[in-house]
Amino acid sequence: MLDSDSQVVERRELEVLLLRSQRFEAIGTLAGGLAHDLNNLLAPIRMSCELLKRKNPDPDLSRFIDIVQSSNDKARQSIEQIRGFTRGSQDAQPERFEPARLLPLMRNFAKEQEWPDSIRLKVAAASDLPTIHMDPGQLLQALSNLLTNAREAIGNASGTVELQFSSRTFANGLRIGELEFIASRYLRIDVTDTGSGVSVENQAHIFDPFFSTKPKGSAPGLGLSVAAAVVSHAKGYIDLHSQPGNGARFTLYLPEKAD
Repeated sequence: MLDSDSQVVERRELEVLLLRSQRFEAIGTLAGGLAHDLNNLLAPIRMSCELLKRKNPDPDLSRFIDIVQSSNDKARQSIEQIRGFTRGSQDAQPERFEPARLLPLMRNFAKEQEWPDSIRLKVAAASDLPTIHMDPGQLLQALSNLLTNAREAIGNASGTVELQFSSRTFANGLRIGELEFIASRYLRIDVTDTGSGVSVENQAHIFDPFFSTKPKGSAPGLGLSVAAAVVSHAKGYIDLHSQPGNGARFTLYLPEKAD
């Protein structure tokens, strides 16, 4: 009976992942068109500012022109993040590789990103990790986004971020709609933090593009969306488990690449 209940829970969780994957495809199509249109609108604004500064060297006017240019540049940076979210498989250069090759980079991540001494990054991996097939650079980007999110969740407090590589086997396989867990192994990656956790209300939107709990004027809220899109393009799955006040754990499943 316990095994049956466990299978029911697992199936419900995977159904949620299926719906999330389908939503990413629809949002990606919409965001791609939006990014293209916004780029076309911002280009003449940038050119006009340059022309105004050349024709009218008035310092007071130039100051206001600089403000417009700065806002324009920030908008273009946001558009580049949108394009990064939508490009996905188009720019991917997938290859068959051992995920363990990313471990040295991950172990140096906290130092390179200048994390405070109060936040510790632990990286661990099983010895029998499955080989996967995807763009290593995109996986590195996804993990970087997740680690950065974990570090920000801890904030100025002391805490720990853990990155764990392991394997997960679906012995009998499982199919939900067009997505299928074949009877095989998956690379499982867990990113766990000791931060404040994610509220129940926010968990439903945590992977949505531009969703952010940060103050206005902060980053546009695409880090987790990009990570989820990368995993989705690789035919994998991503999920969040969190209780407010007890940290959070993001779990990735990436299919093994058969020989």
